[in-house]
Amino acid sequence: NWDAPAALGDPDLPSGRAWSREHWVQVAIPPGEPPVPTTSSRLPEQVTRAVGTGTRPVTLSSGRSNAATWRLPVGIASTLLNTASLDLSRQHGLVIGSRGTGRSATLWTIAESARLAGIEVLSVSGDPPDALADLAEHQAAGINNSARLLVLDDIDEWIEEPGADEALCDLIRITRKSNLRVVAAAERASVQRSFADSVLKLRHGRNAILLGPNAEELGSIVDIDIARRDDIRWPLGRGILVSDGRHEVIQVALTVRDESASS
Repeated sequence: NWDAPAALGDPDLPSGRAWSREHWVQVAIPPGEPPVPTTSSRLPEQVTRAVGTGTRPVTLSSGRSNAATWRLPVGIASTLLNTASLDLSRQHGLVIGSRGTGRSATLWTIAESARLAGIEVLSVSGDPPDALADLAEHQAAGINNSARLLVLDDIDEWIEEPGADEALCDLIRITRKSNLRVVAAAERASVQRSFADSVLKLRHGRNAILLGPNAEELGSIVDIDIARRDDIRWPLGRGILVSDGRHEVIQVALTVRDESASS
C-alpha cells in the first residue's frame, strides 16, 4: 500500500496495528498465549470482534485458558485500538443501555470471555428471588469457592419482586469473601429510577459498560463525569467502559458459536 504513512515503520507500534484503505486499524488478538496447535483444523469456539468503526467484523479463533482471571477481554478500546477488558477482580459489574443497544449481547460476550478463562458461568432461571437465595446460601456455606461468574440479564424487570432485592443484596455481601462475581444488565431509565439496595450497590462499584447513543450521559449512574463526544458513531455494542474512575470508548466484541465445529 504505497500511500501508507511513515509512522507505519515505527518499531514501537503495538502488535497487530496496520494501515488499510487510508485508515489505521487494529487486528484483534486473543489474550494470553497462542493456542497449542492440534491435529484438528478447527477450534470449537469462534470469537467475532468488531474492529475500528465497527462496520467490518474480524473473526478469530480463541483458545481456552487454564488459569482463571477476572480481567475479562470484552472488545476493542478506541484510544490505542488495544484490547478492552472489564476488570472484576475487586468489583462487580453493570451493563447499562437502552433497549436495542446490545445489552444482552454484551452480557453474553462477558460470559463467554469468562468461560474461556476457565471461570464457571452461572445464570438465573425460574424464580429469581428463590434462585438467588439458594445461591447465596450455597456461597455462605463455602461449598464451592472456585471462580464463578453470575450473569443477570434485565434485572430491572424483576428486582422489585418480593424478596429479589434482599436476595441479591445478600449475595453481593457474601461475595466479598468468596470467588464469585456478579454482572447485571439493565435498561438505563430503570436503573436511574431504581431505589433497590442491590442496584445501588452495583452502581457504587463504578465498574460498568455504558451502551448506546449519548452513553456519556449515563456517567452519572456510576458517579463519573464524561464529556460529550459528537465525533463518534454508536453502532450496536459501541459504548463507554468505566473502571477505577477512568473511562474509554470501546467497541464490544460480538461473540458467536461455531455450531459446525461440534458436529
